[in-house]
Amino acid sequence: MRLPERRDLDITPFDWGDVYRADEVRKTKRLMTYGQAEFEKDWELAVSLAALSSRRNNRTDWKPMLDACFVRIHAYMANNPEARPWQSEAVK
Repeated sequence: MRLPERRDLDITPFDWGDVYRADEVRKTKRLMTYGQAEFEKDWELAVSLAALSSRRNNRTDWKPMLDACFVRIHAYMANNPEARPWQSEAVK
């Protein structure tokens, strides 16, 4: 008697919970290493995406990417209220 192949549809809710938890842990670890340099890169990316979105013949939806940038920017600014994207330039 052969055992049936396992497919993604065979995953139980418990398994999906483990997958979700592992994904959230990975995202949290990545955000814990997020600093001023990453904040400035995200700021520049958000400005660039906004400029691309404002083009007259724009056919690409940049909103999900822009939203992801703003989530990281807002999370960083919530923990560092004095943070500004131009902060390192002012120190120079």
